[in-house]
Amino acid sequence: MDTLRLAIVKVIAAHGGNLATNLGAADILSTLYSTAKLGKKGNDRVFVSNEELLPAVHCALAYIGYFSKRELHTNFTQTVKKEMIGIDIKMPPLGQTLSIAAGCALAAKMDRNDKTIYCLIGDGEHNIGQIWEALLFASKHHLTNLIVIIDRNGIQHSGHTETIMPLEPLRTKYESLGWNVIEVDGHNAQHIKEALVDAKKAKRPTTIIAHTTPGKGVSFAENKTTYIDSKLTANETQTALEELSE
Repeated sequence: MDTLRLAIVKVIAAHGGNLATNLGAADILSTLYSTAKLGKKGNDRVFVSNEELLPAVHCALAYIGYFSKRELHTNFTQTVKKEMIGIDIKMPPLGQTLSIAAGCALAAKMDRNDKTIYCLIGDGEHNIGQIWEALLFASKHHLTNLIVIIDRNGIQHSGHTETIMPLEPLRTKYESLGWNVIEVDGHNAQHIKEALVDAKKAKRPTTIIAHTTPGKGVSFAENKTTYIDSKLTANETQTALEELSE
């Protein structure tokens, strides 16, 4: 039984949201929040660029124990409005979050603070020029305390990323800008965790390209761009819950 994705489907069915991207990024978020030292455990910071991932972010935080799972279903709207550990900013427009994360990483370096700055961005977000400016900035300032994770799911609102604005060879592009690159299966928690550990040892800023399947675990939504925007019907919700309960 995939309990985290079950929770995500229930939240989206009740409050709306991007089913494909949330299900695809679930393993990244749960592993990231389990690895980062937040709150009483440390002063790492986690930035998530895509506001549409709020259901998965809150479900991951609840299942790790940062707040009660009960709040996901009884008071989700109010929970989203709270200031809480793990959500450093209320996601600004796409393309800006990486710049903010890079600035925080530079500030930490100047203060000789050993915190790690994590930033989760989407592959389609690379259509925005500010992303590339932030990458150059991080490379120039040797921000080894900055770890970027790319949710490489291959889709965006308008269709498939390689049709709209091809990114490949993505790894080569990052490496040419002075970045350390690690590629992982974005649904393998152990591989993601190992990549996060290795990234902290690197002598350059690191990006982890996490290959994911949008709509993971729900057959009718997997790799379908239509489930970025579509509201779930009652029958679809039931089918999704049944598949994830197997």
